[in-house]
Amino acid sequence: MTDHVSPEHFAATLERLRDLAASRHAGVLELPTIASPDDLQQGIDTLPTSLPSTGWGFGKTSGFLLKEVTSVLAPGHNGTRYFGFVTGGVTPIATIADILTTLYDPNVQVHLPKETLATLIEAHTVNLLCQLLSLPTSRFTGTITTGATASNLLGLACGREATLKKAMARRGFPDWSMAEDGIGADAEDDDEAPAPPPVNVYVATPHASIKKVAGILGIGRKRVIDVGQKAHGSSSDLLENEDIRASMSIVEFDLVHLEVSLRESYYKKQGAIVVVGLGEVNTGALSAQIPAIRAVCDRYEAWLHIDAAFSAFCCLLEGFEWISEHLAMADSICSDGHKQLNVPYDAGLFFIRKKEVGEYRIDSLLEDVCGLGQAGAPAYLATGGPEENLEDIALDIAKRREYAASLPSPLFRNLENSKRFRALPLYATLLSEGRQGIKSMVERNVAFARSLEAWMRSDEGSRLYQVLTPPCEPLAEPESSSTTSPQPAASASTKASPQAWHGPWSTTILLFRPHPLTCPIPSFRSHLTGADACISALKATRAIYVSPTRWCGVGAIRLAVSNWRTGMEDAEGRVVQDVRESRDWEVTVQALKSVMEGEGKDEQEQDDEMVGSG
Repeated sequence: MTDHVSPEHFAATLERLRDLAASRHAGVLELPTIASPDDLQQGIDTLPTSLPSTGWGFGKTSGFLLKEVTSVLAPGHNGTRYFGFVTGGVTPIATIADILTTLYDPNVQVHLPKETLATLIEAHTVNLLCQLLSLPTSRFTGTITTGATASNLLGLACGREATLKKAMARRGFPDWSMAEDGIGADAEDDDEAPAPPPVNVYVATPHASIKKVAGILGIGRKRVIDVGQKAHGSSSDLLENEDIRASMSIVEFDLVHLEVSLRESYYKKQGAIVVVGLGEVNTGALSAQIPAIRAVCDRYEAWLHIDAAFSAFCCLLEGFEWISEHLAMADSICSDGHKQLNVPYDAGLFFIRKKEVGEYRIDSLLEDVCGLGQAGAPAYLATGGPEENLEDIALDIAKRREYAASLPSPLFRNLENSKRFRALPLYATLLSEGRQGIKSMVERNVAFARSLEAWMRSDEGSRLYQVLTPPCEPLAEPESSSTTSPQPAASASTKASPQAWHGPWSTTILLFRPHPLTCPIPSFRSHLTGADACISALKATRAIYVSPTRWCGVGAIRLAVSNWRTGMEDAEGRVVQDVRESRDWEVTVQALKSVMEGEGKDEQEQDDEMVGSG
């Protein structure tokens, strides 16, 4: 090392870091969303680009980090008004747990229960997450990944393994395994099985990571086949018809097309995976089709993977309980902890069905795909524990010890051989918040997004902006033979089967654009470029951050609410009961209105003013 860092020097620097953390926590409501143009330019000019021959040492480098590097990062990236993508924040307890993760720096891939309980904490965390999502722990197990893309990769890899094994069995090779036998065979060796058939991945408006994963796994991006119902109409329909329900059908599967496709794959003895997005990326739209898709997957031996990266935890909300029931129909599930659970990047979640339902095992296809098969673990990573385990952790001390000793190594349940202790911030958050606390975070996010939608549909907001998703209609009250008053709508919506855009449906994403007829800024009215121009203006305020997308042929603005603290406090830091009383609401609405003012007046207004002054 360049210099010796004394305990006193290290402690003094940690104190500076503590002060920075405390000031960010106290001043989060006023943090600009992105770095200033001046700071960014200074960073471009001054950030070192070459390796020093003699190191700077601890003091100079830590000073550089705390002064120069912090100024070129987005100050509010984990703040309350960063609405781009689906970016959560970091709760105070998750911050502490993440610091401990770095401080102790465990590698949570080798199970050593006589030396550390880090892997036991990870196993407990997966179980608690299943409980939170109401996934039966008798049927599901899982792991913690780097993010939704890694979770989708595991899901498609397991789906490829399962469906090709069945396809090859139909071809006369019952013992074939993709993980063991691979993608090709030697044509000159008659004892070898032939190369496996293709795997088709059927989707409807999927996240881009699905094609990325298909390319990485060798499935092939061209094998990702969209069987969604396409929208009818054109961008002009979005002008003339406020209820644009027809354009929302693009997020749904054409179930007839899907069944025909799966049947064809089955009789061709090919593999088939169906990926359902529970939380469509542009709109947050949920899918009510999972039971029907599960049924057709069962008929044709297809794997059902649900990508619920940012909507899984909406199952905690009243009226959304059906999400848990639908998730439990999947073979594998992707979600994220660094979104709604507000733990630090990165923390992807992956859940998968166990091989033997109802038995106290956690075996799944993960071990087949990520393990080493007959070779077993290398000697230096061997754990020596038995394979079977008791999963019920509410046991006496002896059983708990047996459970801890019997867990399989995470080495064979994930991509990495070296893995950060991502579970600790999740575990701390689950213990600190409990079901009710996490439910409150999600409720507040939904309330903020839906209140903004209501404002954009109001007389004031609708002149400036056009919401691009249809309003949710109330569910019809169920018929009752009783002569008493009808069942309340809220209770009815909880028990009724989900219907797209009826009852509880909209969640944490708002899709909109400047109104193409009444927006006062001419450059914002364009179908293709108006939304991008508006986004640039909104970003320039550094008060809120939104991201661009395209929807049904028009440019659109996507506002995603995911931070635990958004809409919680007023300007004085007092907790409010209504998000519309919060500082975040005030600043957000003001920013949305302010970009519509000033030099962008309508040309006719400018002409009228000139005539008046003349």
